[in-house]
Amino acid sequence: MATAKLTKSFIERLEPGPRRVVIYDSEVTGLHLVVTPRGKRTLNLWYRAKNRRTATMKLGDWPLMTLHQARQRAKELLYEVAKGGDPARARAKARGAPTVNEFCDRYIADHVDVHNKPATAREFRRLVETRVKPVLGKLAISDVTRSDVVKFHLSMRASPYVANRALSVLSKMMGLAEDWGVRPEATNPCRRVKRFPEK
Repeated sequence: MATAKLTKSFIERLEPGPRRVVIYDSEVTGLHLVVTPRGKRTLNLWYRAKNRRTATMKLGDWPLMTLHQARQRAKELLYEVAKGGDPARARAKARGAPTVNEFCDRYIADHVDVHNKPATAREFRRLVETRVKPVLGKLAISDVTRSDVVKFHLSMRASPYVANRALSVLSKMMGLAEDWGVRPEATNPCRRVKRFPEK
């Protein structure tokens, strides 16, 4: 089993070979890079659950997912495993989850229209229809990653106020997705996404 400290320059220097290359990170247990013969690079996590079941989860494609993001996500998942969880099994169970588009409609009908004042509801509905759905709508709600959220937030950097409000709405939706059982617990991808400064 090849092991090395994964760095950006290390990954860039790796040349695809006739067979799949797997290199484990020396910093985070189970985190590894896979390079296919066609040159595709993915970051994955291998772990052993408390019931002795082993699993490998894809974290994201490099360089869309950075090493820093992969290490953070791997640590979160390993913490879940340490508490007795099995995130790969939970992800598989959630594959039947609705798309973001479908979940947005439920969020508006079952939460916004019920719990928010009319003016607030109109603003949340506008952010959902004009910001969230066009960018993330086709993804399954269970498949949205922090990398997806960062790109979503950055796409609105010209309007920091709007970007931050849209991120807040998305974060609330992801929290409800956990509460309503369509995302595993403690997987809100909006956590620790830094808001833009507002004047």
